[in-house]
Amino acid sequence: MNPVVALYKKLKIKLFNKRNGTKIKSLYANLKAEYGKNVRIDEGTYISQDVTIGDHSYVNANSRLQHCDVGKYCSISSNVNINPYNHNMRGLTTHPIGDVDREIKRVVIGNDVLISLNVVILEGVHIGDGAVIGAGAVVTHDVGAFEVFGGVPAKFIHYRVPDKKKREALAKMKWWDADDEIRGRYIHRFRCCLDGIDGTKE
Repeated sequence: MNPVVALYKKLKIKLFNKRNGTKIKSLYANLKAEYGKNVRIDEGTYISQDVTIGDHSYVNANSRLQHCDVGKYCSISSNVNINPYNHNMRGLTTHPIGDVDREIKRVVIGNDVLISLNVVILEGVHIGDGAVIGAGAVVTHDVGAFEVFGGVPAKFIHYRVPDKKKREALAKMKWWDADDEIRGRYIHRFRCCLDGIDGTKE
C-alpha cells in the first residue's frame, strides 16, 4: 500500500475509533461496515462494507469477513475466512463469468460464538448462539446453538454444554443482551461452571 494512502487510512481509522468506541487496527476494514461497541479488528483483517459485527466481538489478524452478520461477544481467531466466493458447480463453467447474476447468501453467526484458527465458513451457513468451531474446520452447513463442530467438512462433535436443561437456561438467559451490571453478575457467578443456572441446587 502506498505510504501516503496508508497514513490517510490510519488517521481515518483513529478518528472512527474515537467517535464509535471501536478498536479497529486493520487498514483493510471497511468503515462503512456496521461495528458495535468495543469491537476489535486486528491488523491485516479484511472486512467488507456489508458486514455487521455486534458489541464486544473481535477478529484476530489476517482474517476475511464478507457478506455476513456476527453477533455480540464473538471470538474470531486468525486466518478465518467467512463467506468466500462459492463457485457454481452446476452450470456450464465454474468460472465466475457464468455466475454473475447469482445472489450471494449471507452467513449469520449468533452471539458468544468461538471460531478458531484457520476456519472457513461457506455461503449461507447459520451458526447458533454459544457454538464452537474447531481449528481448521470447513463449515458447509448450519451449526446449532452450543454445538461444537470440527473437521473437513465440519461435523457435530458434542455440545459445549452437555446438560440439556442448562443449555435451555443459558439460551433463555441471553446474557449478551443484559445491561452491564446484570451481565457482570452473570459472568462472576458462572465464570467456572454453570451449576445452578437451571434453577437447581448442586
